[in-house]
Amino acid sequence: ENSSASDRVQFGGCPAEVAPGVRFMGEGLAEFATTDDQLSNISLAFRSTQLAALLLQAGSELVVSLHHTRVRVSHPNGSLQSDQDGLNDNLWHEVVVTVDNGSLTLTVDGSSVSTPAPSPFPITPGSLLVGGTTDPSSTATAENLRGCMDDLMLNGRAIDFNNAVSLEGVALYGCPPPGATVPITPPPPPLPPPPSIRPNVTVGLSGAPGSFIAVEVMEAQVASSFDILLEFQTISSSALVLYTQGTAAMFADYMALELRGGQLYFSYNLGSGRAFIVSTGTYDDGLLHRVSLTVCVIVRHIL
Repeated sequence: ENSSASDRVQFGGCPAEVAPGVRFMGEGLAEFATTDDQLSNISLAFRSTQLAALLLQAGSELVVSLHHTRVRVSHPNGSLQSDQDGLNDNLWHEVVVTVDNGSLTLTVDGSSVSTPAPSPFPITPGSLLVGGTTDPSSTATAENLRGCMDDLMLNGRAIDFNNAVSLEGVALYGCPPPGATVPITPPPPPLPPPPSIRPNVTVGLSGAPGSFIAVEVMEAQVASSFDILLEFQTISSSALVLYTQGTAAMFADYMALELRGGQLYFSYNLGSGRAFIVSTGTYDDGLLHRVSLTVCVIVRHIL
């Protein structure tokens, strides 16, 4: 192996169960560009074990945080917090903030508290910060979120983490249930290549529009899991590394491995809905990287 190659990158393992949501590592945040200049409602679900954590910040006017195990909403005219405490129990909790008729209402798991607030409630358009902030002085008692979040909505619109302008310390592949671990399956031993393919062939691609390599593969039934092994080396931060799709017109099966902002983004749909996973590191450094993909599926037709 090339001595300058990175440690092996693995998208692997088949957890017994993966809960929905986005995982925050406590070291970063997600940032979204917004044009909203008023707030009518914002909602999310979260789980964490922290005593204090920043959940989101809308403009400079609204901060939602976990504060001494309660949910607190801070705004220019004051703050209010949930009646419930102990919300750092690593269970899912639903949070809704609404502004209507001169009142700001915080609802946590169906229980509401209210305080006077301007209606409409102005916010500075520009960015929505989730799980952390670029201005720590605004939330001196809160740390970046270390936990999970789901069902984020702003003014009635679902916020898709795939559309974030910045992701740092955020994993989009979902949250394992409390106490669960996601195993990493070591790559299987390599199979001998078919007679028509020469082993250990390195191919260089220019990146010119329309350039690619097509490889014909044998049709095969996919059982409960399969593995893909490959190596690549590039300085491009945005590129399609691998793509394949089903041959049957009635199915929309596909798999794609891409570089997005230097991160590896693997997505697929093998008959049970689209799924994706994103690496935490970046790999557009010009070094040789080895990727091992382990996919666990239940498939009833041919790729």
